Amino acid sequence: CIGGFWALATAVIMRLVPVSEVPRALALMYGGQAIAAAFAAPVGSYLGGLFGWRAVFWALTPIVVVNLVWHVIALPSLPAGQRQDFRTMFGLLKRP
Repeated sequence: CIGGFWALATAVIMRLVPVSEVPRALALMYGGQAIAAAFAAPVGSYLGGLFGWRAVFWALTPIVVVNLVWHVIALPSLPAGQRQDFRTMFGLLKRP
């Protein structure tokens, strides 16, 4: 999952924003990810110690649902530029 995020994040951002805004969008996305990675584990561990890990997971459920709904509403669809099939996928393996 993490490898897929790092592999696809830049390509998706480049399709979502105008060319002039790509550096700013990349900085925001990767900066936000770094902050989240630095603080999520310690905060989660602390809250898990106070309330138990199950309570922390259940408390995050509404936040995740709101985030999902916001993404569905706010993000445009990104249709494929060309037809995708298995030949195309295997053709990628031939590229150096």
